[in-house]
Amino acid sequence: MESELEVKILVLRMSVALLNKLKLEMDIVESNLQEFTDRLKKAPNIFPDGDEFRVRFDVLAKEFFVKCVDVNSAKTQMESILSMVTKPCSLFECAMEKVFELKLPTEELPKTIVIEVLEWPNQKVENTRKKLVQIDQLNLDEINFFSG
Repeated sequence: MESELEVKILVLRMSVALLNKLKLEMDIVESNLQEFTDRLKKAPNIFPDGDEFRVRFDVLAKEFFVKCVDVNSAKTQMESILSMVTKPCSLFECAMEKVFELKLPTEELPKTIVIEVLEWPNQKVENTRKKLVQIDQLNLDEINFFSG
């Protein structure tokens, strides 16, 4: 289960990196669209079918801006989940891990802590399962970056 989590985290990180690159490219396109729009306003009769061209251009520009919002939303969702599933465990959890991993003696510890050390493997599995569920709940299927 740990390796599955590591793979999903890696895929998530790569996806965020790709979305960051895509967002930078979309920012350039957005700037060019704005510049073209400004020039179009200065020369309204530059195209023979001016009104039809303007309407088609506006529709395509609006569709592009919707895609920009989709990309930003997906990126934000992914970054949020990535932050949650990669945040360092508490000092107590790190200590539990080491005590269990190194099979350190627990005789002198309070009974409640001894119980937690003994339950640590199950707790660790549960923590990993929760992180996998968080990643799996990313609902990006509804976002289609490439359709019109």
